[in-house]
Amino acid sequence: MSFTHKVIHMEKSVDRKPVVNKINSIMSSNSKELECISYEIFNEEQLKKFKFENPLFKLNPDIEFRYAEIGVWASNYNAWINFLKTDKKYLVLFEDDVYIHQDFWKRIDDVMNQIPSDWQAFFFLNWNPPYYNESIHDIGSDIICKSYQGQWLGGYILNRSGVESIVKNVQENLISDPIDIYMFYKHGSLNSYTFKPNVEPIGGDLRMTTTIHNVERIKVNNAQSSIS
Repeated sequence: MSFTHKVIHMEKSVDRKPVVNKINSIMSSNSKELECISYEIFNEEQLKKFKFENPLFKLNPDIEFRYAEIGVWASNYNAWINFLKTDKKYLVLFEDDVYIHQDFWKRIDDVMNQIPSDWQAFFFLNWNPPYYNESIHDIGSDIICKSYQGQWLGGYILNRSGVESIVKNVQENLISDPIDIYMFYKHGSLNSYTFKPNVEPIGGDLRMTTTIHNVERIKVNNAQSSIS
């Protein structure tokens, strides 16, 4: 298998476990689950521990983040780092409040047959059509275009070049934005694609309570520090 995957999921979110199991079941025919943890960061102690263990992960001390935003960042970053330790070609990541269709792998085959050779990232969920501009995003494919999403990752696939590019960029710069804004707008040189707005989605949003905005609303000042 050339694929490995992970659903970003906190074990305490038991209501989402059936979603995780369903995604893993669909993915299992062509992918091995990546061995890594999803980080729960809801307090300063957990944040300090993660930063101590990952000194190259540097938050901008002038920007305030919610703890849960950092947890999402940490979980994706940890998956990227662990992927680079494998021999797999492709990393597929999901949030735990999405669904994917049973024909997921057929749709991915269609993508792989049409995606430009320079691709590094492909975002699965093609919402926010108002952001689509044909003159900017169209590449001549009937199903694929340059990415145009505005927020919320949902699910995406990276090849090894994409993961290496993101990790290098993150480790060389301060993190100043939530991860979706970073991936869609701030990375700069990531060659990313998605489905065109008129193409049937590969999955969707389950409209569950959003972890980032409801589990923890206390914003924190994330000056770099180590465990004392």
